[in-house]
Amino acid sequence: MLRCLVVAVSVLVVSTTLVAQESLWSGTMTAGKDESVFAVGFNRNPEAPIFGELSDSEFDFRGTTYRVYSLAQLANHEL
Repeated sequence: MLRCLVVAVSVLVVSTTLVAQESLWSGTMTAGKDESVFAVGFNRNPEAPIFGELSDSEFDFRGTTYRVYSLAQLANHEL
């Protein structure tokens, strides 16, 4: 029996440390499901199935606008 848990998250790498109380971005996600890859979360990548909802997928950081296209976790399943 093999269980697989993979978290696929795009990460913004910041060279300077943010102050602990400073909020960079927040949003509310309603997780959806993609049965074809056993994923739950949010995806708006045009090259993959669309699922889930995210209340605010864009944020600005130091003058640059970033967009969150995917925030998902592969579900546990037996292979």
